[in-house]
Formats: sequence, structure tokens, C-alpha cells
Amino acid sequence: MTGTFTRNHDFTPETDIVSSEVDAEFNTIFAALNSILSENDKVDLIEDDAVDTQHIADDAVEAAQLADAALLGLSESGVVRRGKSIIATEESTSSSSFTTLATPDRVENVVLPSGGLIVVGYYAEWKESSAGQGQAAIFLGSNQLKVPNLSGSLETQCGRGPSQSNFSPLVTFPVGLVSGDSSAGSISAATTGQALAAVKHSGTSLGSLVAGFDIYAVNMAIPLGGLCPIFADAGTYTVSVQFRALSGTVTARTRKLWLWTIDF
Repeated sequence: MTGTFTRNHDFTPETDIVSSEVDAEFNTIFAALNSILSENDKVDLIEDDAVDTQHIADDAVEAAQLADAALLGLSESGVVRRGKSIIATEESTSSSSFTTLATPDRVENVVLPSGGLIVVGYYAEWKESSAGQGQAAIFLGSNQLKVPNLSGSLETQCGRGPSQSNFSPLVTFPVGLVSGDSSAGSISAATTGQALAAVKHSGTSLGSLVAGFDIYAVNMAIPLGGLCPIFADAGTYTVSVQFRALSGTVTARTRKLWLWTIDF
């Protein structure tokens, strides 16, 4: 450090000393001492939360650190790599075409890197006015999620309503969305911890709850749920969950959408 220190005040013998003038002199000394401390010493002097994005100098974040953020799916200024949509409101649609509800389940401007994955988790409680006529699906932009079938081709995937008027869980699982059963009464989400899962009733074929996915009827109670990893071309996407009612209406509440991207 170079330069000349100057005094702010001259103290004359046998005159009153003003405390603010003394403080000013000490503050000048402390500022000079702090400026010559090593970077390691400065770390010990930083108070909790004293450094924020406004105090980070230009070019302080290296390219390697930005690359790590992409690998971990961490968002940065202008780049969305993770997000959520939490909606408690109960809303309905009678649209026969897929559409978002009045308050959309979606995360916009999600940046997917080349060779990466989008991981989606979803939970909602839904019901339908006409048995088996409700559907829900994951969309990337205007494209409905597709899955392979046993014929070697791709089909659009959606969860189908559970053919009852009670609220049932609608959740992600590895191939998209699937509905559980709540034939004995409506489901109500826990606030103290609940698995991202649903249970198929023993009297209902799983094939009746999942469209666009070849599966043999299994008449036994089985757990369903988890996350849905999706691959696509690199790009910027709006990820949403959309609903439709082939007849009547579909109603959903307690909707929770989470997603993040992973690079490799």
C-alpha cells in the first residue's frame, strides 16, 4: 500500500477534546490497517451476511465455478436451472384439450444443457365429475411427454383419473404422471412429512390409471411415485403440468411442482 496519511484534526494543548474528532482519527487509522491485512485475515473480519451479490467484484466468480453451478443445476443471474410452483388453491377445468389451470403449474425459462436431464417431481390431489374422464400430463413447451411402448414406437403419456369422486393423489413416477386411489375417502396431504407417492387400489388395473404406457393389469395394491427424469435437446423450456376432461370437469388442489436440471 502506498500513499500519505494525513490528520483530520489538530489537537492543541490545554483545549477541550471533542470525542467525534478523536473517533475520526482512530477510524482513519483502522481503515489503513484493514487495507494492508492479508486476504486470509480479512475473512475473519467479515460479519455474517455482510457480503452479498452487490459486493462481489466483477470477474470474482471464475468460469470453473460457473461450470460447477451448471453441473449441480444451480440457477444464476439470467439462467434458470431449477424452480418450483406451489399452489394450494382448488381449481377446475372442463376443457377437452390439455390446458393449465387458472393458476398454472409451471416453471418458465428452464435452461437444459446439451446432454443433460430435467428431473421433475409433482404432487396434487385431484378428482373428476365423470368417472375415468380426467387426464393430466407433463409438457415441455407445447409438447406432451412421450414414452416408448412395447411396439417400439413412442406414445404421449398422461395420468388418468381414478374413476371416483374423492380427491386422490396424482404423482410423478419414472414414466410421467400416475393417479392413486382414494376410494374410501379424499386424501389430504400431511404437513409433517409425506412420501411423493400414491397407492393403486387392489381392485383397479394399473393400466387404467396410466395412458400411453403398455402395462399388464396387476390386481394388487402397489406403491407408485418418485421422480421423472426427462431428456431432450439442449434449449430453454417451459415445463408445466396440464389437465383435461374428456367429459365433465377435473378439479385439482394442493399442487406441488419441483424441477431441476443436471449436467454431466
